[in-house]
Amino acid sequence: MPALTFFVAYAPTSNYDEDEIEAFHMDLEKFYREDHTFYKVIVGDFNAKIGPRRTPEELHIGTHGLQWNGQGERLSEFIMTTRTIHGNSQFQKPTSLRWSHPVESTIMKLTTSSSNEDTVVDNIDEEYERLIQHLRDSAKKVEGSRTTKRRLSHETLELIRQRGAARAAGNYQLTSELARRCGEAIKEDLKERRAAVLAEAAEAGRSIRNTRRDFANRKTKMTALRRPDGTITSSRRVMEKVIYDFYSDLFDSHVHLPPCHLREDEYVIPSVLPSEVRHAIKLVRNRTAPGPDRI
Repeated sequence: MPALTFFVAYAPTSNYDEDEIEAFHMDLEKFYREDHTFYKVIVGDFNAKIGPRRTPEELHIGTHGLQWNGQGERLSEFIMTTRTIHGNSQFQKPTSLRWSHPVESTIMKLTTSSSNEDTVVDNIDEEYERLIQHLRDSAKKVEGSRTTKRRLSHETLELIRQRGAARAAGNYQLTSELARRCGEAIKEDLKERRAAVLAEAAEAGRSIRNTRRDFANRKTKMTALRRPDGTITSSRRVMEKVIYDFYSDLFDSHVHLPPCHLREDEYVIPSVLPSEVRHAIKLVRNRTAPGPDRI
């Protein structure tokens, strides 16, 4: 089993909706809990500011933070839920190594494709119209990429707002209760959205299988496996051998059956070869409708 796993995450900025930020933290928490590595480190850009520890219960936060913001409050709740530690606030850093320290040796450069010489334009209206059209095209592209259906209901967003207000007021008992209710409401909203999207795909004649695949839970890759003798291996070939032996023994019949002989010409029915099974599987077409077992 690997000794260390790194999670590199980049949280949405404050320009995104509250449900997008909540969905990001829920996905990150899901990936974190599905990984079974002993040491796990989460790094990246959370667009969050975490201040110093405010209460003795906030042991997951150090005493060397700078200031708080809304994203920092949400990140603190995520850290408390996953029982992790915010390492950046545990140790005091020199002023020159903080993110807010100006770097005087950095020179900002701006490169343009046009020259800086003065020019005279005969028809300024034409250039102005081109600028207006370019701005409109850019606005349409941005609007088209941002028109996504809301995944959380107004009631859930109201619970999130109440949780933020309780957290800002310092009522951590109410914050914990509202956080639990928010988690349940978010799961229910995502479940309803999944059903609605599948219904829309069915009405539009789109592939239900492909639509369901978009909602499939991303499972982490198997990194280790326990052998029958109790030892753990992380070798891919050894894991394949353990899995092969397990299922071979599971589906293998240990009852001896004599071969069946036909009375007419004493013809013995040959057994099915593994190569014949592989050949039959290859003949099955891909992307066909699944059966009752969803395979």
